[in-house]
Parts: sequence; structure tokens; C-alpha cells
Amino acid sequence: MKYLFLLFLINVLNLAQVKTHYNFEKTESEFELKQIIKNDLNVAVDDFFEFTSKASIDQSNDVLRYAFVLGTVGFFIPQDESIRYKVSKNHTKTMNSISDIAELYGTDESAMLCPVLFYTAGYFTENDELRKTGRLLFESLFISKTIVQFMKMAFGRTRPYLQKGAYEFSPMQFTNPFNSFPSGHTVIAFTISSVLAARLDNSLASIGLFSLAGLTAYQRIYSDNHWFSDTAMSAIIGFAVGNTIANLGENGNEGNNISLIPYSDFNSTGFNLLIHF
Repeated sequence: MKYLFLLFLINVLNLAQVKTHYNFEKTESEFELKQIIKNDLNVAVDDFFEFTSKASIDQSNDVLRYAFVLGTVGFFIPQDESIRYKVSKNHTKTMNSISDIAELYGTDESAMLCPVLFYTAGYFTENDELRKTGRLLFESLFISKTIVQFMKMAFGRTRPYLQKGAYEFSPMQFTNPFNSFPSGHTVIAFTISSVLAARLDNSLASIGLFSLAGLTAYQRIYSDNHWFSDTAMSAIIGFAVGNTIANLGENGNEGNNISLIPYSDFNSTGFNLLIHF
């Protein structure tokens, strides 16, 4: 999987180098932009590998984390139908308006627009930290959305509006009515908020960002598209991925090399290969 991902990125970079039939001379700014994008892609690959290696290496701590997550989500599943009923009885015009705004924050458009805006703004203002935030948003959203999409298909949970109850699962389903668990909108909202909160490192900003993400989660229940446990799982995933990637961005390695990272656990000892090109 790692090598396929690497080959894909290498091919993208090679395609970017193909000359068109126009013989325009490359300007210095074009060359600089190309080098910046190439370097950011390299760092993104590095972060991706480091994230996956951390997820597989720290097995003893992961057992406790997974138990906590499953326990939390499992606790809420029996409450899903009563929460849905209570939310359905509290629809108002004001909440309808707030709901529309909250939904936008968790759309695929936001997932594409936020990284692009931060990245391009950082480039044109020559602000490396702003550009870096855009890269970290892209990395985090790519990982969290991939995790959630696989889970949606694997669990095949029916959406509330189908009126089949909170315990109806049809594994390996690919259609939207059976992709309730977890919530895609919620994971986008919490991933974006987690990265920005970590980057800003400001209490008031964090409260605002996570409040907006929380409203997105509520909107998914309010619109009868998700159960509460769907949004709880996505909030955990979004926060875990966003916060981890943001911290990797603060402590990550720059440079062109190939490195072997040693690891050891109860079952084996060895090395993980990280490629920086």
C-alpha cells in the first residue's frame, strides 16, 4: 500500500515535469512554486508513513485507546433512538438556519476548499506557516475521510430516516442509505477544527472551532441523517487524526533521505522504512 501511494505521487511529479508543445521559458517563480509543491508532497508522504507507523507500533497503548473508543460508542448506541426522538421534537426556524450553516462546514467542498485556501494564501503572502497549515489540513482530511469511508462500507449501518432502528447493520454496503456509521460530515468538521486549533494554540479560537464542529455533528442528527453514536465515532476519529498530524507537523523531519525507524513490541522487533525524496 505504501509503495503504491509513493508510485502515485512520483508519477504526479513526473507528469508535472512534462514539457508542452509551447516553448515557453520557465520563469523563476514557476520553478520556485514547483519546488515548494514537490517538497510539500515529500513531507506529506513522510507524515503519512509516520502516522501509520505510530498507529501500528504503539500496540500496548492502542489497546487501551481502542477499548475506550469502543466503550464510548457502544455506550451511546442504546441511547440513539431516544436521542433521535428528542432532537426531532425540537425543530425551530432559528435552528433550521443554524443547521444549514453547520452542514456547510462538514461538506466535501469545505474539505477541498480549506486546505487550498490556506495553502495558496500562504504561498502568495510568503507565509510558510500558513502554507504549512494548508498541507496539514490536506493530510489530515485525506486520512480521516479514508478511514471513515472504509468503516461506512464495512459496517453498512442504516440511516435513521429508513425507520429500521439503531441496530440494523448490513455489512459491505456501498449505497448512501446504508452508510450511516460513522458520519462523513462530522469527521470533516472535527478534523479541520482539530488542525486549526492545534496550529492557532488559542483557547478562545479552540472553543469557537470545536463549537462549530459540534454544531455540525448536531446537524447530522437534526437532519435525521445520522445516529448520535455515528457522530461520536467521527468526532473521535477527526480529533485523533487532526491532532496527531498537526503534532507531526510541529516535530516532523525535513530533508531528502531514506531512514529506518526502529521499533519493538511484545511480539517482534524490527524497522519501519521511511522514504524522503
